[in-house]
Amino acid sequence: MKKLKNKLSGLLLAEVPITVTPSPPPGVGQAVSTILSWIMWGGWIAVAAAFILGAIEFARGDSEKGKKYVVGAVIAAIIMAFYTAIITGLIG
Repeated sequence: MKKLKNKLSGLLLAEVPITVTPSPPPGVGQAVSTILSWIMWGGWIAVAAAFILGAIEFARGDSEKGKKYVVGAVIAAIIMAFYTAIITGLIG
């Protein structure tokens, strides 16, 4: 009897096609897009501020500190440019 039950349950599970299509709940896609847009705007503002702060440090004569800010701003800008492409690829 136990063998028959196992065989039947195996057959029933084998016959049911299971398809999973992940999709966000309604309205969540727009909310996530809005949040990512605000984060990106904040990031670009931080990059611009770091670049300006680095230029000010260069003008004041502190080239080491200015170099750190400018190089950091350039690296952050490159990362954010790729980040945008990755997010767009994943969401879009």
